[in-house]
Amino acid sequence: MKFFKIIFTVLIFALTLIDASAQIIINGRNPRRYNSSGPSHGVSLSYGNIFWVDGKTVPLKGSSASGFPMGDPFAIEKMNIAYGIILGYEKALSEKFAIKATFSTSKLITGLSARADLVTADESRFTQLGFYSRYTLTKEPKHRIQFQWLAGPEIIYVKKDVLVQDYAEDNGTPGPYRQDISIVEGAIVTGLGISCRISNAFSLFSDGMLGISLPGKGLKVTNSGFGLKYSW
Repeated sequence: MKFFKIIFTVLIFALTLIDASAQIIINGRNPRRYNSSGPSHGVSLSYGNIFWVDGKTVPLKGSSASGFPMGDPFAIEKMNIAYGIILGYEKALSEKFAIKATFSTSKLITGLSARADLVTADESRFTQLGFYSRYTLTKEPKHRIQFQWLAGPEIIYVKKDVLVQDYAEDNGTPGPYRQDISIVEGAIVTGLGISCRISNAFSLFSDGMLGISLPGKGLKVTNSGFGLKYSW
């Protein structure tokens, strides 16, 4: 609960900072406020997936007695994926540049669950905060179809909670083994997005970003799937 309180506080602070200070654009030596006939705020909802390779994972050497002992020759254990709802808030700074914050928390399917030689019960969770800059690549801002370039940091909190049944190493006595660990990491990602305006207020979008997680030096992929954005 303490972690989620910190996450909520950071998110509120970030959104307040974006809204309060991101309206002034420097044009030469004379600052001016950004005034546009288009919307300057947006909220979004999507159902996407987050793929995370845990670079610090130490593979389990044993297996479940009812499985086929094989270890983890393909490093499946490091590969984790979460599916869930992603909430977003966006603030336009100019016709082509915007800042976006996102929040997602969902069930995590860890790499342990993918091992054929382990019988597992996976109750893991994955929580993520993302802060991105969004630059529109399409020259004409009035076009219905827009392409964007995105980049920025992410903060991830992982609660790995996996129960392995009848686990044993080196012909030892089988017994339950529980992996119960918490991981906090950062990530740097970049990628492309596409949006299609369906009315003055609503648009469909899809974002895909790839990068690395730190300090674990793992792979990080964030995919929004297809989402809906409301702008005003």
